[in-house]
Amino acid sequence: MMCMSNIEQISLQEQIGKGYATFWNFKGDEVIMMGSKGSKKSKTIALRWMKLLKQYPKACLLAMRDTALTIKDSVFADLIWAAKKLKVYNEWKFTNNPLLATNKITGQKIFFRGLDDWEKLASITIDDPDLVLCWGWFEEAFEIGKKDTYDKVKMSIRGKMPEGYFNQTVASFNPWNEQHFIVKELTSKLTPNEQILSEKGKQELIIEEEQEFEYQGEMTKETVSQLLMITNYKLNEFLDRKDYARYEKKKKEDYEDYKTSGLGMPRSKQRTYI
Repeated sequence: MMCMSNIEQISLQEQIGKGYATFWNFKGDEVIMMGSKGSKKSKTIALRWMKLLKQYPKACLLAMRDTALTIKDSVFADLIWAAKKLKVYNEWKFTNNPLLATNKITGQKIFFRGLDDWEKLASITIDDPDLVLCWGWFEEAFEIGKKDTYDKVKMSIRGKMPEGYFNQTVASFNPWNEQHFIVKELTSKLTPNEQILSEKGKQELIIEEEQEFEYQGEMTKETVSQLLMITNYKLNEFLDRKDYARYEKKKKEDYEDYKTSGLGMPRSKQRTYI
């Protein structure tokens, strides 16, 4: 699989490694991805967004975290890193004030917003009528306090797309508490399996279901497709021997914590660290 840029052809396989092919090719409505530390989920997501923005020159992206102050050192930095890895950085202008990325050729935008004042998301405007807001990325979705906020922002990503384009939101997070709404949304449909996660480094499931929405005072039904994923460090071939040794040490010393921080299984209750 190859990606063209202004500079050279590069191998995506060399950049992203293996284990995320289903996610890379999924064009459904929603991705919910729970992963342990070191699972390369955030880097893979960032690479995929930059590739899709290159592939779909009318598409724009909204990248979010619960608090605006955390964005610069996370999703903003990850997307800059991905643009450089894919040799498309020179096509983009990344600005710090405001946090924004603009494609110098197509005018495409990557908007960065915090959900601590989510109502301001409604004020996002795209001044070019040929461009559309197609995609949303909820990074560290575990931080989002209210399911209502998550659902309302997802609705803002909906809309009529140019032919061949698609709407999609991606929620990525660590599995710190099984009681969080986003963890429950995933695990109610995809039961974490310790043996599979240990042997394969991931579980994944595509679900299509009919959901009911209110439109102009009337209820309407729509088929929604989800990709649910649990991933862990065993998918990350870019770790070195010291990294793997740390996981093995954790496995021996604190297996319950290893199941969460290593295998990506949700923690049954919050643990207190001193």
